[in-house]
Amino acid sequence: MPRLFFGNFTFEHELADPHFQPSKTLIEQSAQWGAIWMKQATADDLFWLPSTAPIPPAGPTKVKFISTIDELLTYLHKANLRYQFAPWGWSPHALAHFKMLPTCYVDAAPPPLDAVRYGNSRRFAFEMEQQFGSLLIDGQIHFHTLTTCISTSAELEDWNNRMSGSAHSWVIKAEFGMSGRERILGQQDLRCEQTAWCLKRLAMGQYLFAEPWLKRMEEVGIQWHIEAKDQIRLAGVTRLECSPTGQYQSSSPLVDPDSIAQWQPAIDHQFPVVQKLANLGYTGPLGIDAMRYLPIDFQNADTALRPFQDINARWTMGRLALG
Repeated sequence: MPRLFFGNFTFEHELADPHFQPSKTLIEQSAQWGAIWMKQATADDLFWLPSTAPIPPAGPTKVKFISTIDELLTYLHKANLRYQFAPWGWSPHALAHFKMLPTCYVDAAPPPLDAVRYGNSRRFAFEMEQQFGSLLIDGQIHFHTLTTCISTSAELEDWNNRMSGSAHSWVIKAEFGMSGRERILGQQDLRCEQTAWCLKRLAMGQYLFAEPWLKRMEEVGIQWHIEAKDQIRLAGVTRLECSPTGQYQSSSPLVDPDSIAQWQPAIDHQFPVVQKLANLGYTGPLGIDAMRYLPIDFQNADTALRPFQDINARWTMGRLALG
């Protein structure tokens, strides 16, 4: 069945704020990201990307981009084909757009939105680290708490007091974010503008997650796909390239069996988490980042492995890199 890709690349913003409205610039940027998504397309697929900017072809030349609901409905009626609706990530926004479309032309089985929201939240990644062990050294699981969950201004103040005497740099992440967005970096005390950033998100009902800034050695995205509770497959492993400040730059597939085997402990460790999301009803693409880094508190160890650096219950750039 051909697919109707819906490019809601503001997915994390939508999860964080139900009233979020993208700027014109962000809409145009999203259209350009859609060109990258074309690598997954076949000639019969459609892309629904609200935009006024021309989109350069980056995949099959017959792939059609559509920007308005009226244009899409006209095209569906003329094509008289049945499409599978495939958003970048399922959100209330994506679900509302799917429901605009006639079921005789477009089909989908949306997962529960609460499962999608939970699976993409840093709260979920935090809880999985607590449950399954946050760190492996020399093949042994250590239930080591890298992350502090902050839910109130009092907890924020307490954390800040503890950091004032620490020599380690830190990062505070909001509950939803992507590609190095929605986070702050620092050392010792919070600055005034950083405190304001934190308090704003706490006031929105979000949790914050503070952790030491890790000295990254290597990072990968482990790509899964969930068809159903009992149908889980490993789609591949992709190398992640990030800037010194942790912002995403590129992904490339790992194809050498020895390179993939080096990440087998992370793959094995992630499977119960993938199964947990499947049991909650989530279906679709799932990317979980894993990191090798220099240990902070284990002085006799050369490297440590963090199996749950980030969990993304949606399409990812790593998944697209697999082709």
